[in-house]
Amino acid sequence: MKPLLVTFALVLLLSGCSKDDDDSNDPLPAATTTGAGVFACKINGKTFIDRTRDFNCYYQLIDGKYYFGIGGIDEDYKRTNTPWSIVLISENVVFEEGQTYTLLQETDGNLTGKAIFSFSTDDYFSPETSAEYTGELTLTRFGT
Repeated sequence: MKPLLVTFALVLLLSGCSKDDDDSNDPLPAATTTGAGVFACKINGKTFIDRTRDFNCYYQLIDGKYYFGIGGIDEDYKRTNTPWSIVLISENVVFEEGQTYTLLQETDGNLTGKAIFSFSTDDYFSPETSAEYTGELTLTRFGT
């Protein structure tokens, strides 16, 4: 499971959510394939890092379908205009190393990205990728 976790962390480290990333912000941790347990990415030029080192990642075969999920939390962004949680999920997607997958709406056979914003204790917003607002996930390394 650790190589899978590292693979997705690596992908998140190497991909950004904005073409205008600000390199003056905190740098991203170095990408690894050793099971370092890092979940980080850039969001609109801001570094997002799950410092809990307790994030979840799974890729399971259940009733003939592969289910995937990984999510991280950056508590520094609660009650700001930057998401404090990033989640990638899929149902019925068979992954292959070296492939790039488009993040689309949440349906059977798609990979989906979600962000969670928390503006106050009672107010949150959770947009997700769609046909109009897509993203990509590239598997640079994939194994058991």
